[in-house]
Amino acid sequence: MSISLVSLNKKSASSPPVFEETIQIVESALLAIGIPCKRMLNELDLGGINLIFGVGTDFSFSIEDIIKNCNPAHCIIFNLENLLVQHESIYVTPAYLNLLKQYVVLDYNQANVDFLNEGCVEAKAFEFPLMPTENFVKQFSGLVRQASPGWDLAFFGGINERRGQILNSLASMGLKIKLINAYGMELAEQLVDCKAVLNIHFYQRGILEIPRCLIPLALGMPIISEASILPAAVNWRKSGIFFCSHEDLLRECHAVVSSAHDLSALSQAARSFRFGGPIASQLEATMNEVFKGLLRQNKT
Repeated sequence: MSISLVSLNKKSASSPPVFEETIQIVESALLAIGIPCKRMLNELDLGGINLIFGVGTDFSFSIEDIIKNCNPAHCIIFNLENLLVQHESIYVTPAYLNLLKQYVVLDYNQANVDFLNEGCVEAKAFEFPLMPTENFVKQFSGLVRQASPGWDLAFFGGINERRGQILNSLASMGLKIKLINAYGMELAEQLVDCKAVLNIHFYQRGILEIPRCLIPLALGMPIISEASILPAAVNWRKSGIFFCSHEDLLRECHAVVSSAHDLSALSQAARSFRFGGPIASQLEATMNEVFKGLLRQNKT
């Protein structure tokens, strides 16, 4: 059974691909377990199964259009929003949550999955083990991290008051922080001159922002992250990410970037953190449940 990986991006002519790294990894993981895939942009395979990315974002078509054109018996939504902050996020609206309830959903964090399955007789949401695959990593093999990086920390992503306070405090401590506004290979090229990547949640209740971690991990870069709600399918404490509380973030950032030993250990863990083995078998079982869920949708 094959799957079409559908990217929704109504601004495709003027913007970078939406969730491109996530789609690459999903494709690579599905191919590894024997599920053929093809990529599509802003159109559906009407005779097959579609896994749709970008729903509910600024790049997506309206929720009304999704419901009208995407048959729940043939379409799976890949959710990449933090559903636990529904009262804070402009994207996690009642309309978006209602949309997700109508479809089989794949998600990269079990906390979101549990939220969606609450009250359901049979599960319709499932966790996908989103992590670097060997095929994904290969595209960055030509990039070499600098032996003496010019920057202590790299940060990329939107900056709100919560993130800005941390970044300003770290700068005042003398740490050199590189703010990056880039995607894909351009992002990777800008990261190689940094000791580590800093991950700060946009909201106080933060699930680990895995899409933001994929390229740094592929490069073998240490990541220093605010403590996170972690996925269940994969042990992310072995990923080369150093987790610490919000209160300790300043102290730990300074300590980690000042320690060649810590940076080396985290880098080695990041390079070893790859999809395969038992995780592939687990994904196979998950996708069997996803296909069963679609069959149940066919009967309703």
